[in-house]
Amino acid sequence: MSSPEPILASVAGIDKTPRLLSHAEVAGLTDWFGQWLAKTPVSKRQLSLRGLLKGALPTDSYTIYAIADGIPIVYDHANPDNPLNSVSRHLRFVIIALPDKALRAVFDIKQAILDRTLCIVGSANPDGETAFLQCASWDPKGLDRNLGLGIMRFYERTNGGWVYVGDSLNAFNPLSINKGPFDGHIGGGMIMKELTSPWTHWFDTNRDDFISSLGSTKDQPSKCDPYNALNDMLFSGPNGPPLSLVVETLEPIVELSVSKWYDARFARDFLDKSLKPLPEVTAVRDWVGHILLNRSMNIAASATSTPEVQQQANINGVPTTLFFNSNALQRLLPDAGPSNAYTIVNEVYVQAVNSLGLSLYYADFSTDPPTQILAVKECEGPFAFPIIEPGLEDYQGVKTLVNKASIATLLPKKAITAMLMVDFFNPIYSARREGLMQYVPENAALKADGKTYDVLDQLVDNLNASSASKDPKAAEFELLQLLATPDNTYIDVFTDRVNAYLEKVDNRLNNEASIKMAAVEEYMVLADGRRRLYRGRENEKESSGLNEFMLTLPMADRVLPLSRMMEDATVTVMDPEEIAYFSRKNRERMHALAMYTNSPGLGGCPAMAPARHSP
Repeated sequence: MSSPEPILASVAGIDKTPRLLSHAEVAGLTDWFGQWLAKTPVSKRQLSLRGLLKGALPTDSYTIYAIADGIPIVYDHANPDNPLNSVSRHLRFVIIALPDKALRAVFDIKQAILDRTLCIVGSANPDGETAFLQCASWDPKGLDRNLGLGIMRFYERTNGGWVYVGDSLNAFNPLSINKGPFDGHIGGGMIMKELTSPWTHWFDTNRDDFISSLGSTKDQPSKCDPYNALNDMLFSGPNGPPLSLVVETLEPIVELSVSKWYDARFARDFLDKSLKPLPEVTAVRDWVGHILLNRSMNIAASATSTPEVQQQANINGVPTTLFFNSNALQRLLPDAGPSNAYTIVNEVYVQAVNSLGLSLYYADFSTDPPTQILAVKECEGPFAFPIIEPGLEDYQGVKTLVNKASIATLLPKKAITAMLMVDFFNPIYSARREGLMQYVPENAALKADGKTYDVLDQLVDNLNASSASKDPKAAEFELLQLLATPDNTYIDVFTDRVNAYLEKVDNRLNNEASIKMAAVEEYMVLADGRRRLYRGRENEKESSGLNEFMLTLPMADRVLPLSRMMEDATVTVMDPEEIAYFSRKNRERMHALAMYTNSPGLGGCPAMAPARHSP
């Protein structure tokens, strides 16, 4: 057998300098992209997006999706020198490929993740050999062929060619966690910021704002689409409309990729080769972190578009995940949830946006450091009321623990539910919940029943040993009380509590004018604070994580304190201890908060400080 072609590796946090993979390591790359590199001489490897799609992949073996930011900015053809025309929309493309299509007669996107699958992400310069280009290569049997456990491997095209940059396991390796591709792919699978309609930043055939923002035509590129990718036949075909894509087909692929990988990860962490529980396990905190922490996020918004707001439409479908973690809790409390969708009267919403000065800003890189410039005044983005919600990687972790409990029980369902019920009205970025991680053990042993681990026993012992467990105001006390709820009543008790709170939210939003106005402003301030905490957490990472583009989410132009929800559906300012916690969490570098004001944890005004810089 001939030797494989050389493959360079550079796993951030592990490889101090790029190195060549050994022959044994190359043989272990059973994914399609790794095998393509192994058999393709370095000089013949396609380095551009067009070359990869047309020269390496089988014909008709992929589908393409487009995403951009700042699409409420309408390209000004009447005034070519309008500076907003030159603001980058960060147009990029996501390609889902089934490279083994030759084994099938017809390309079927529903086979993605079930078969070997590529997720390729490229810039709006399809011919550039130095432009951004990455590939996540899924092998459904790559972790264990006998057990059928999959793994994803990541590759990046650098100036020197294609480089292997790690696999799904590196997302949980202490040396590589939050580094390289794993500052974004924190769960080790695919990522997608929006997982439900409306598709805030994705091309949607039902809307024309994507096209009107990029401004290019079939005959003429634009300043923000200089390569005219919008009309490139690589993406649209010779007779089809520009970017004739349907993003709804991508969402289930992303969710399935995380689900399948977490199934494999669960088996690796807790089961032996016979799929029986291991006597001792060490990945306890990785999994409990999905319950108590918020390492991942998604973006959600109401169903009402900004053009509809301008036509005086009411705001329909304010995301329930602003108020509670429905994606995780409804798996455990199926009857928990609002009785009706939340709606805000147009006049009240517009007044709140104007009062808070919520607008879109862009980074002007002509200054050093970059300067924040107003892009679209009093606009929250393509859709009204965008929020940060708990991310797929975390609530899928909860679902995996619940679904696999019949095989190996890390924590009983009641314990998982009780943890989620701590400060449940703050579904994301809760210092109370996150602080409970200090009581979670590193390791666990299998109990006498041969299925359940002693995590809960250790957790309760650690909680009881804390002086805070005697303080009725402490999260430790709260969790112990929740755990003491009888097994035969906890579902009803917890469900009633969640629904009573959600009813109070509904009452505030549908009350007399003054109460309604106060509620909407409070909830928008709450959403703004969570967006700022998100920016701060992402900016703490080496490469800003997922906080890449300022135009993704709105910012306020007035001082807004960080706030938290209360169980009576009112909003209150965070206390100094909680602000200090988040400051420590971000290594005293709360970039997104400092962007607003000199006082840690408080808001501020980019518009009032023309020299204020992007985080």
